[in-house]
Amino acid sequence: MKKAIVLERINWTIVFTWIMSHAGNYGEGFADKVAKEAARKYDISFYRNPISEIYQRITDQIMATWQTHWNRTTNALPTKEHIE
Repeated sequence: MKKAIVLERINWTIVFTWIMSHAGNYGEGFADKVAKEAARKYDISFYRNPISEIYQRITDQIMATWQTHWNRTTNALPTKEHIE
């Protein structure tokens, strides 16, 4: 990835795309070899989350933060006591 960043800085355009495996594309064997070496060398985990899950996680974090602040506040105690 570092090489890609360096190349982009000197105005190279880099495009990553999916190609069908074992279709005789130029460089396919080399790309497969490099990918396998990288998978063995690094602990790489790509887990794609649906956008709905990301929104839900953010909402949960916001609500948990809000609840923590609500539980700690001493402002508006009569209102707070009425609601709880």
